Amino acid sequence: MPKPLTFRALSQKMLDSWIQTDPERPARPEIIYAGALEHMSPTMRLTVYHTDPGDPMDWFLEAIRHMTIPVSGSVDFRKFFESKRIREFEDQNYIRSVVFPAVPEVYASGQHRIEYVRTQVHGNEIGYQRLLLPQKSNGPPNWIVSFVEAGYLLNKPVTPSTPDAEDRVIVQLVAEGNSAKEIAKFLDLSHRTVEHRLERIKERYGARNIPHLVAMIIGGQASQAGDKSQ
Repeated sequence: MPKPLTFRALSQKMLDSWIQTDPERPARPEIIYAGALEHMSPTMRLTVYHTDPGDPMDWFLEAIRHMTIPVSGSVDFRKFFESKRIREFEDQNYIRSVVFPAVPEVYASGQHRIEYVRTQVHGNEIGYQRLLLPQKSNGPPNWIVSFVEAGYLLNKPVTPSTPDAEDRVIVQLVAEGNSAKEIAKFLDLSHRTVEHRLERIKERYGARNIPHLVAMIIGGQASQAGDKSQ
């Protein structure tokens, strides 16, 4: 079985293929990604936007390779990203925050783009790296290859009740990377008491473990900051 490569290595591989294409003889998208598919990890996804002239909402998104990581929760991500026209996506908030304006901008400029995307699908936090490669041609491109690797994918948490002051301190210390023993020493509590409170906080947030709890806390804080800035 071929060895999985990093997002950076595969992006460079596809960029090299893209650079070698000739706008005088527009290539098919398979030329760009054919040599990369077998090296993709379970956290990677590859799609092709077929950009027929006209309303971008009518562009067709073809799923070439799905992420194969198992995801529990309220959203079937494989079904969500199945091949369909952009206007057919159920969550148009996702389309407005992720597809627009980035993909039409790449279409208009004819230039590739590498970026980090952070968004939500039905309230589920998603963060991923993305490479966009438009067809080289003397006119508008007929396709754009989109290659992504998920950095995190979190289920929508159960809305927690308001923690008391000491729990808020514990949550903050956990987010800063402190262990239960370090937190116990800092708060002058027993190690067992801190572990018990952490279990209670995990249940409140619906977290599976401490790393999951920290990711949910960070994601929640970032979302709140984004809401306040709007």
